[in-house]
Amino acid sequence: AGALIPFLNPSSCEAAVLFDSNPEYLDDSSTTRVFTCGDNVTVTSIQFSITFEKFAGGSFGVDGGGAPFLNEIVFLLTSPLGTPVHLIAPASFDEGLTGFSGTIIFDDSAAFPVNFDINSLASGNFKPTFPLSTFNGENASGNWTLTVTDTGSGDHLGYYSSELRINEAVPEPSTAALLGLASLALFGHRRRR
Repeated sequence: AGALIPFLNPSSCEAAVLFDSNPEYLDDSSTTRVFTCGDNVTVTSIQFSITFEKFAGGSFGVDGGGAPFLNEIVFLLTSPLGTPVHLIAPASFDEGLTGFSGTIIFDDSAAFPVNFDINSLASGNFKPTFPLSTFNGENASGNWTLTVTDTGSGDHLGYYSSELRINEAVPEPSTAALLGLASLALFGHRRRR
């Protein structure tokens, strides 16, 4: 079984920046966040969560009413090897009926895709636009980059925080290591006699 590695755990991969205290206002602009993983592990699966808002109007934290233009949201995660995966691809939604404020956990095992209703967003677990399994088998070591984009002006996207979780492959012991352990066990067994 794989082990879940939060990027905020100093004993494994660490976030280069703690995003929970770094909200950012976006309107016809984009920003990036970099997660640096020092562990030399193989990815078996990934979950990525983002807390954000998308409202009509231009005030951070305020829903101005009307269409929030959900079609302006683009979230792109890029691995250290340069593999891109759109969590929300361009034009995945229509303009939308109501604003959104909450957390979406992108998970390939979720029941529904994030854009199953092209007119609204909901908090919870959803499949991303493209599968996170694209990263499976890659080495997790290096910089993971999240690009958050609001593609139009007048209706802002407020970024609050994000978290990357990687399930790693547990390395199989090598034949030499297994033979060494067997020899130690046999040697210990003989000495006790």
